Amino acid sequence: MMKTKRLLKRLLIVASVVGVLLIISLAVWNLRITEISVEGNTYYTDEEVISLIFPETNDLHTLYAMWDNRFGDKKDIPFIKNYNISITGLHSAEIIVYEKGLIGYIPYMGNYLYFDVEGYIVETSTEKIDGLLFIDGINFDFFVLNSRLPVEDDNLFYNTLVLSRLINEKNLEVERIYFDRDMKVTLYMGDIKVYLGDATELETKILTLVDIWPQITKEKGTLYLDNYSKVNNIVEYIFKRDT
Repeated sequence: MMKTKRLLKRLLIVASVVGVLLIISLAVWNLRITEISVEGNTYYTDEEVISLIFPETNDLHTLYAMWDNRFGDKKDIPFIKNYNISITGLHSAEIIVYEKGLIGYIPYMGNYLYFDVEGYIVETSTEKIDGLLFIDGINFDFFVLNSRLPVEDDNLFYNTLVLSRLINEKNLEVERIYFDRDMKVTLYMGDIKVYLGDATELETKILTLVDIWPQITKEKGTLYLDNYSKVNNIVEYIFKRDT
């Protein structure tokens, strides 16, 4: 009789421990990440970054996210070079995104080729990213991903970088940059073309454009800044209206 009572007592203890462990396991497994902050992203919204890194519902389980972040493979995400995930709490995480340094894109056979400051094609996509420069007039026969775009004049990439910086600094709405065969530059801004000519004194030409723009913004035509000159500190320029 005493042995039976002891056995029942032990079974009750074991069952209680197992029950507690099951409850704890279920509680822990049901822990989910519900708050995620994202930093460093400009090409994607916060919601897009989260959905790309955590595509499945189970990915947001806290324990699974911790394990996958430590031992799993990183997702291959267009336009993103790398990212780090920090689990900051039982229900929270932080994502820091490191994007590829893109400055422009070139349309090519239904796709867009995105290149960096050194002219390397770092991404191809059917998706167009706003805020990057559309570069037109570049001729090439082939390209290799993660290799330099085979162009005749490598100065094109430096000139594009300079123009990109100036256009962004001055908040100019440039829709397209066209390089002709002689590497002369034309900016397309709505109904106005701005002919900069060769790539000398680009900063001065852009500053001149900024000064002139309020006077011509509602016009249709071509602004010529290739042979501008200053006389008595007054900028002389030619603007030809479309007929």
